[in-house]
Amino acid sequence: MTYNEKYFLEAIRDSFKAYKKKGARSTAKLKPIHKFVAESTSMRKPVK
Repeated sequence: MTYNEKYFLEAIRDSFKAYKKKGARSTAKLKPIHKFVAESTSMRKPVK
């Protein structure tokens, strides 16, 4: 598994957890995926 695959899967996992906790109408579920895209396109290391 490559670097991006690992962090992308973690972003999806975190997004799903937020979806289950906050509900379908909450924007919290989008934050992990948006963070992944921002970090991927800026070529920065992920912040944990």
